[in-house]
Amino acid sequence: YNIAMGSSLDRELYIAMDVLVHVLCSDPGSPVKQALVDAGIGDEVYSYSETGIAQPYFSITAKNASSAQQEQFVSIIEEELQKIVKHGIDRKALLATLNEFEFRYREADFGSYPRGLMLGLQALDSWLYDKEKPFIHIEANDTLAVLKEKIETSYYEGLVQKYFIDNRHKAVVVVEPVPGLTGKKEKELADRLAAIKDRMTEEEKQAVVDATKALHAYQQEPSPKEDLAKIPLLKREDMKKEAAAYVNEERGSKEAPVLYHNIFTNGIGYLNLVFDASHVPARLFPYIGILKSIFTLMVDTEHYSYSDLYNEIRIHTGGTKMVFNVYTNAKDMAKVKPTFEARTKFLFNQKDKAVELLEEILIHADFTDTKRLYEILAEYKSDMQATMQSAGHSLAAIRAMSYFSKSAAVTEQVNGIPQYRLLEELTKNFEDHKEELVANLKELCQYLFRPENLLLDYTAPEEGYAGIEEAVDRLRKKLYTGEIAKETYEPVTEKKNEGFLTAGQVQYVCRAG
Repeated sequence: YNIAMGSSLDRELYIAMDVLVHVLCSDPGSPVKQALVDAGIGDEVYSYSETGIAQPYFSITAKNASSAQQEQFVSIIEEELQKIVKHGIDRKALLATLNEFEFRYREADFGSYPRGLMLGLQALDSWLYDKEKPFIHIEANDTLAVLKEKIETSYYEGLVQKYFIDNRHKAVVVVEPVPGLTGKKEKELADRLAAIKDRMTEEEKQAVVDATKALHAYQQEPSPKEDLAKIPLLKREDMKKEAAAYVNEERGSKEAPVLYHNIFTNGIGYLNLVFDASHVPARLFPYIGILKSIFTLMVDTEHYSYSDLYNEIRIHTGGTKMVFNVYTNAKDMAKVKPTFEARTKFLFNQKDKAVELLEEILIHADFTDTKRLYEILAEYKSDMQATMQSAGHSLAAIRAMSYFSKSAAVTEQVNGIPQYRLLEELTKNFEDHKEELVANLKELCQYLFRPENLLLDYTAPEEGYAGIEEAVDRLRKKLYTGEIAKETYEPVTEKKNEGFLTAGQVQYVCRAG
């Protein structure tokens, strides 16, 4: 479901439509998304706003839906949009989304991508269409402030009315798989090329051979020295000889260890609660991946619905993230430590609230809403399918290394083929497995979230450290302490030669050793 809208030179619309992406159809519990999910349309519903082109557009997508549901898909979207305009958009969701955008803007963390490159690309969103306006989207402080002021007005409902309901510039696109289509197209191409070849004279065939050889020779020919000299290069004296030192400091106590990193963070504290997962039984270990997805996509808790919890997190923090890691002992590569990590980031004056919200997720999650659990499993499975198509090389590498590497074998249980197979079985026969799933999740939490498993990992300058140990200590006292039968998970490494069939045209082959 696609609509065309406005101009990329409208600095308010540029951000406001991304806000609507979240509050209408992408966030957990957002109204359009939930209505489509409740109607059984697709395994995963999401929306996207492309605002960096001359004619921006907004899309709502239902993945793995039936083409027979097209009319119902459109009808539900438009009915929900009418309700939203009539009854209003959740003001808390708007505030949470804008707070998240502002946090990201101030943090300016582009991960592994160079900051200058990413800002340069963003400048092109407006600069390509008006040479006098390269910075209107980079300088977003004032725009965010204006959009916050408009939360208590009908501005956002007006956008829905204008660009979704009254707009006639729309398109509904159905992309439907056709079994055997790839083979059919390959045969058609082979037949067409064979027919062309049959019509060619010997001289024409030789000309094609000669042109191909000339192309290969051109591609292999070294560039002229004068062209290579134009490439800017670093000199040895431009580079530091000293490696950057680790900034690690052990604090706390044996019962409450802290790993502290005293680094300038522009007023943001980065908290990582690291739980040792070494003693999770083998039968529960694959469920760590499922627990991670449940805590990411949210379920109801003792004090919040999952949509309210999601909004609270974004109002008070820069977000939460659940991570599974496997650490190898540098002195003994045969020793590994799997961990479940709950991460959050916040302004220093929000540290108590941030830890309180992590506690709500880890300790007070309610797994009894099996309808919500199924929605999460279906979305998680859909995400894994997409990853297999786009990053099959990573999946192949982990699988190959799991034949001999203990670390890779552990990782694969949570992020690889065994995890996907478990998701397949759970979603296919959910009614048969739902009670067992709930019981396993509850038991897994009792193995993971224990005081003796917890390491507090924190990054901030010294002025941001005060109070963090006390806040986490309050959480520590609420962790599970009941008796459990501890055992060390030992994966079995076994050499195999395997292949997995997908609908993709790209093959991923990995040889490891």
